[in-house]
This record gives sequence, C-alpha cells and structure tokens, in this order.
Amino acid sequence: MTIRNATPSDASIMAAISMEVWIGTYLKRGVSTFFAEYPLETFTSVRRAL
Repeated sequence: MTIRNATPSDASIMAAISMEVWIGTYLKRGVSTFFAEYPLETFTSVRRAL
C-alpha cells in the first residue's frame, strides 16, 4: 500500500470520511440540532480542500 499526501481532488472523500466519523461518534447520544448541523456545515469538500 502506498501512502500519499491528499490533494484537492480528495476533498469530497475526506469530507465524507469526516462526516462518517462524526456521526458514528456523536449521534449515538441522540440527534440534536447542533449534532445534526455541525457536520453538514463543517465537513464540506470546500473546507477539506483548504
């Protein structure tokens, strides 16, 4: 397996992984407005590309 640095074209993949981790970790406690909106606002492909 080769490990490489992420590139801007990886942004959507990184955003999806970030959302999966957030949801799997924090939504076990139930869904509140904060926990539902945070990953949608934070883990976007645009933000991951920065």
